[in-house]
Amino acid sequence: RCPRRRGLAGTASRRVAAAPLGRAAPPVNTDMRVVALDELTSSQPRVVALGFFDGVHMGHQRIIATALERARVEGVPAALFTFSEPPKRVLRPESAPQSLTTFEEKLEVLSSSGLDQVLWCPFTREFSHLSPEVFLRDVVRGRMSAVAVVAGPNYHFGEGARGDVHMLAELGPRFGFGVEVVAPLEVGSILVSSTLIRARIADGQVEEATVLLGRPYRALADVVHGDARGRSLGYPTANLEVPPEKLLPANGVYAVRVGVDGAWHDGVANLGVRPTFGEHQRMLEVHLLDVSPDLYGRRVHIDFIRRLRGERRFDGAAALVAQIGRDVEAAREALLP
Repeated sequence: RCPRRRGLAGTASRRVAAAPLGRAAPPVNTDMRVVALDELTSSQPRVVALGFFDGVHMGHQRIIATALERARVEGVPAALFTFSEPPKRVLRPESAPQSLTTFEEKLEVLSSSGLDQVLWCPFTREFSHLSPEVFLRDVVRGRMSAVAVVAGPNYHFGEGARGDVHMLAELGPRFGFGVEVVAPLEVGSILVSSTLIRARIADGQVEEATVLLGRPYRALADVVHGDARGRSLGYPTANLEVPPEKLLPANGVYAVRVGVDGAWHDGVANLGVRPTFGEHQRMLEVHLLDVSPDLYGRRVHIDFIRRLRGERRFDGAAALVAQIGRDVEAAREALLP
């Protein structure tokens, strides 16, 4: 039985507001349902895309598109199954990488995918002990009523990650569902993967990550109180707080777009420890270029469009203010339509 996740499983089935998936996004399905697996009572047949889908990158989107097509052929809903946290964070937290998408961010992206349902389950040590055979028989076929599944070539499942796509293809027909394995996706000569995108983000290469993701790299952040230093310098900033598991780009200055209540504003963001003032805590702060709304206590989206420069220390506030002015102009140029 799949354990509940507090705060989400209490509303086991809900609709998710749409968010952009990319320039060539399929029609938004505002009726996409998010259903906790242990609350799934319908035995309606469905096609299920299997995987963790961190980042929901171009390769993942190919898997989802294949599931949508298969579901149309079968005349059944298209669903995706994922966990609310990465398995490695539960099993080997000391080596678990930060996430490209938090669970909440992932659901937002998937709401523009055309899926009918997202089925989810917290990953626990108890769940990790399910054998590959039991997972396919009791969960995929028994609980999800899958008539077909779609997965990428590196999909693994079951205790010790012993199950792979070869086992999936062998056991699927035995348990009553078809299997389709989607070939890996190359963009140019680059094989798209969450690991590669994570490396690009960590290096600050957000433009390259945009190509592999099919959309700008985005963070969902809460606006919190800061020290108001930006205002004293003539460039008021909003201080943004993201969950600790969320991967942020390398320290530096970025041209960004900030989404507030569905409206998008151009901005310039600073990510780092603010060495000019001798500080050490890493902070993300953003200055909006042409508007000054009161954002405190709000939740905003921030899209990283281009890295303008690395972090550096300046000889006093005057030198920093002059550089901020140059950063603002560089951001305006980077954000031209």
